[in-house]
Amino acid sequence: MADEKNNIEEVVLYAMEKDPTKLNLTKFQIGNENLRLICLSINLKEITVLNLESNNISSEGIQYLSTCQKLSKLTSLNLANNHIGDKGIEFFKNLRHLNKITYLNFENNNIGPEGIEFFSKCDFLSKLTNLILAKNNLGNKGIENLSNCRFIDREMISLNLEGNNIGFDGMMYFNWLDELYKLSSLNLKNNNFGNEGMGELMKCKCLKKLTSLNLENNNISDLGIEFFSWCKFFSELLSLNLSHNFIGDEGLEKLSNCKFLAKLSSLNLENNHIGDEGLSFLVTSKYLTKIHTLNLCNNNITNKGILDHLVTNTLINEITNLNLEFNLIGLKGINTLETEFKEKNKVKVANLNIKHNYESIIDRNFYLKHKDHKESKEQKDKKDNTYENIFFDVKKWIVIISCIFLIILICFRY
Repeated sequence: MADEKNNIEEVVLYAMEKDPTKLNLTKFQIGNENLRLICLSINLKEITVLNLESNNISSEGIQYLSTCQKLSKLTSLNLANNHIGDKGIEFFKNLRHLNKITYLNFENNNIGPEGIEFFSKCDFLSKLTNLILAKNNLGNKGIENLSNCRFIDREMISLNLEGNNIGFDGMMYFNWLDELYKLSSLNLKNNNFGNEGMGELMKCKCLKKLTSLNLENNNISDLGIEFFSWCKFFSELLSLNLSHNFIGDEGLEKLSNCKFLAKLSSLNLENNHIGDEGLSFLVTSKYLTKIHTLNLCNNNITNKGILDHLVTNTLINEITNLNLEFNLIGLKGINTLETEFKEKNKVKVANLNIKHNYESIIDRNFYLKHKDHKESKEQKDKKDNTYENIFFDVKKWIVIISCIFLIILICFRY
């Protein structure tokens, strides 16, 4: 036991060597018992940042942590990718000495509605600005319990609820969090609230100060974008992620006509159903004029969209990052993009991704024959010479065998 204690002390002291106010033990797999030894034997009074991500810590470890009075200066606590569960959050509510915490990460800890009910009693977290509850099991009931957590209304800036199976009812409860006046970043990626949930979300007053909104993979179609376009709360929004949904040209028309998105600079529409018509709405929008990062990967854009809409409109002059990978753009469209962006240098695009395109099999074969995949002249000459040598060798052996056969025939005859 003494050796084990000495070993963990050495690990901790090494981790704190560069900065005695920060203790980063990510992926050390320290477990509950070593966490208990750390709490008992190490001087942690000056620690402000504690990272315990991926350490096989369960509710027992949180119980040990709750008895450690040496963390009174802690402002940042990362417990992501452990096994805390609802029972661990019940113990966590006893960590009242952590009243300076501003950053708290509980990602991927099997926390459910009951755990959030315990969490709602942690009124000592009144200074919390960044809360990560991603990849847990909150569900609709968990959001209802979170909405009863009044202390997070005061200072919350960033809230991450990714991957929690939040449906329409959960979005109704989310409306109760309307006093999150300082909220600037909201991540609702990989939930399942669909168009109706989108309609409920758009009623929430806490969206007024948002600069970043992630709605990736939420079963949102054109109807959901129509609800989105009616919302008046996005005047400060800079980054919007709508990737991996079911948005088509009609939805993009609604989005392009949303006058509340005038400050938007980053738009992710990867893996939707957007075609040339949708692209035309986007590049001719009167409001989306400040976009510098645009992701249209894996949609249905063809040469027509590139030649008739994209390179002929002024929006392209503002873009610095453009992703058009996995569309249906042919050789002509690709050459035009390369000419505009790489040769003429008319625009500011620094990063252009046009991989994995080709309008048709004919275009693809032509492209393979004449561009990146064509063989060099040396390779062709070598190949031709190889075929020529093989042909010569065969011809030579045919002559030799014929001569031998003729000799044998003459011998038998005489």
